[in-house]
Amino acid sequence: MTPFADPIFQQYTLEFAVSGGLLVENEVGDLVPSTAQAVPVKMFLKPLSSFNELRLREQMGADDCEVGLAGYCTNPSILPSNIKAGAKAPLTLDGIDGVFTLAPRAAPAITILPSILGTKITGGWRKGALP
Repeated sequence: MTPFADPIFQQYTLEFAVSGGLLVENEVGDLVPSTAQAVPVKMFLKPLSSFNELRLREQMGADDCEVGLAGYCTNPSILPSNIKAGAKAPLTLDGIDGVFTLAPRAAPAITILPSILGTKITGGWRKGALP
């Protein structure tokens, strides 16, 4: 039985826009960063407890309009290294379009856990669209 069988967890596929880190030549011959690519990440997320949501707001500088979420990556199970804290992805919660912002992550105390459960994820969701 999976730990995500609890109905409080919902499965989502978030698409984070990340640059490839390469420089490419633009139409006038200048080197510019390559365009961002969408990296899909499947994850299970649930609402944070009020205590943990308060800690997340302090950590991210968020306000009361931000909804705290936590969960784990499932595909890929390890969050790609080019998706960093502050990365944003569109996310629809309860039929409302919004944006998920990835919070900074601490290294796991037991290093094998991410390969079993997936990378632990926390972040905030806000109603609206990506800028």
